[in-house]
Amino acid sequence: MRAGQKPLMISAIVSADHPVNQCVPTQALGAGVDGHEKGECVRMFTNRNISEMRSVGFGPLTYRLRTELAGEVWHWNPRGTWSDPQRQCGYWTSDDSLGEPINISYGYRLPRRGNTIDQANDDGYSRITDGEHDSFCKSNPYLDSHF
Repeated sequence: MRAGQKPLMISAIVSADHPVNQCVPTQALGAGVDGHEKGECVRMFTNRNISEMRSVGFGPLTYRLRTELAGEVWHWNPRGTWSDPQRQCGYWTSDDSLGEPINISYGYRLPRRGNTIDQANDDGYSRITDGEHDSFCKSNPYLDSHF
């Protein structure tokens, strides 16, 4: 306790006749499947492998693409809109409704990113500049000598 502070009083009521909360392991504990390269889904997610994963007893199963490790962007839903729909480019916003089950989602490399190394496949690097100082728009304008 720091000098000048008053002690904090806390009261607790314990009732042993009913649980306050419960944990159902098959709902609370899950497993994660990490991302992999294009074309490996068919090889990995066979009926036998899925059966083996389910036999372990974990409830929920989640999958991640590792886009955050590679400095990429994730389009979790193939249905969505581009900020520049005529040229099919810009910022992508995935639809927030599922509709049909989503079996495949995609990660895309970002042309300008700030990660020094690629922690997913170790095959990328930071692209803060394109080498053209007169035409390149920096992500942080205060990096420009003008400021």
